[in-house]
Amino acid sequence: MRCKYGGSDSMPAVYMSSSFAICSTPAYNVSGYAAVAMTTNGQDYVTSTVNVFVYDELSPFSITPTFGSITGGTLVTVQGGPNLLVDAVSVCSFGDLLSAMKVVGTDVVCQSPAFPVAGSVSFKIALDGINFACYPQASNELCKFTYFSELGITSIFPNVSSVQGGTTIQVYGYGFLAFSSARCFFGQASTSFTVTSATQGSCESPAVQSPQKVSFSVTINGRDQVYYSSTFQLYNLSVLHALVPPGSPVQGGSSLTIQGDFFSEFAGFENVVKFGNVSLPLVRASRISSSIISCIIPPAQAAGLLHVQVALNGYSMAGRYDVAGDEWSNELSFLSYVQPDILSIWPWAVSTRGSDVITVAVSSTYVVRDFARCRFLIEFATSKTAEATILSSSTMACRSPATTSPARASVEISMNSLDFTLSRIFVLQLLDPPAVVSFLPSSSFSFGSTEFEVSAANFVDTQWASCVFNGNGTSTAALALVNSTSGACSAPPTLGEGLYN
Repeated sequence: MRCKYGGSDSMPAVYMSSSFAICSTPAYNVSGYAAVAMTTNGQDYVTSTVNVFVYDELSPFSITPTFGSITGGTLVTVQGGPNLLVDAVSVCSFGDLLSAMKVVGTDVVCQSPAFPVAGSVSFKIALDGINFACYPQASNELCKFTYFSELGITSIFPNVSSVQGGTTIQVYGYGFLAFSSARCFFGQASTSFTVTSATQGSCESPAVQSPQKVSFSVTINGRDQVYYSSTFQLYNLSVLHALVPPGSPVQGGSSLTIQGDFFSEFAGFENVVKFGNVSLPLVRASRISSSIISCIIPPAQAAGLLHVQVALNGYSMAGRYDVAGDEWSNELSFLSYVQPDILSIWPWAVSTRGSDVITVAVSSTYVVRDFARCRFLIEFATSKTAEATILSSSTMACRSPATTSPARASVEISMNSLDFTLSRIFVLQLLDPPAVVSFLPSSSFSFGSTEFEVSAANFVDTQWASCVFNGNGTSTAALALVNSTSGACSAPPTLGEGLYN
């Protein structure tokens, strides 16, 4: 009984039973498949449909990665020379456990089986499924595969970052190992994963082109990824356009409206505002819409310009707000100033018809765009506000309100339209305008001195009561009041010839 493989010399066979025999293979010059034929008389060969795969002696090979989880499933790539020809019976051995070798694309791979404990096991391959060999490519390499404990992620912080990237993400879990192949994956993008202990590590968020929600995972061996249960949010940084008002007194306390783009809210995080100085506490902001947020202005340490910025990933810790990463919007200037005091108002009496110009002397003024205001608290009950004009560093002007009847009004001023300085010492009198009934005589010499008797309604005895002559120029003369309906004044010598009202 003999066996022959293709055109090779015949080899003796050992009879074991009527259905089983053992044949040895001869030496071959080339690798490939050979059909098996048998004879029982040394002459007549019967060719079977069974082919034997003949391969060259294995060249040294290596594997990537050399370690994986005890849960198994790691695709191990076997890298070797041209003699690495894989057949259906080819296997890898992980200790005593076998795994089929397969060709995936241009790679030869085998999948690690699950293993009960962490540790190293021998790694070998058998192209024929029987004869196992280990040929490390480098003399200092060992033919082994290392199993590590099961890997998992329990939480990450923060789970949001701007599209600019660079935010440090803290990763918490178990089974972490410090290998150069360790990485974090944000969807398809990845960054290096720095492991500090078996339960903690960190990585930086990547820069991406547009906002998106992506999966988050880590790998220790560069091949197997373990996924976090929630997604990771990449967002646009806010862009600030305007602050309303653009300034406030140093004591703060008023509401600031911030206008801009890309204001968002994320679960577990707050919109926070920074007012320049790093020693000032961050302030929580309320999101009104994607283009408006508002916050309460904090007290400032001193008067001056502050730079206002917004972050969307603020969080509270020990009673203070902080931000996860240096992810701030652009800056807008905000003026912190000392609230001015009112020194005087002129005139102190005006018409109930309103629109009289009132000049207010103040201790100082601050140009906060067009936000200066006067407010009149009429009979300390009803308030009316008017725009004010900054005239100098110590004066401003505004127009009086109209009322239906004579009244008193306290005067308040504001540099930002929100925070008003109240001085109840300076009270504005709102009076009905005098209604002239008669003015006798009706003529005078141009050189003046003629005394006129004036009869009218609504006279009020003040040191500023006067007769005003409007015509060829304007002249005034003091009005001496007799009572609330009559008085007298002399024609001023500055009058020229002409008709006057």
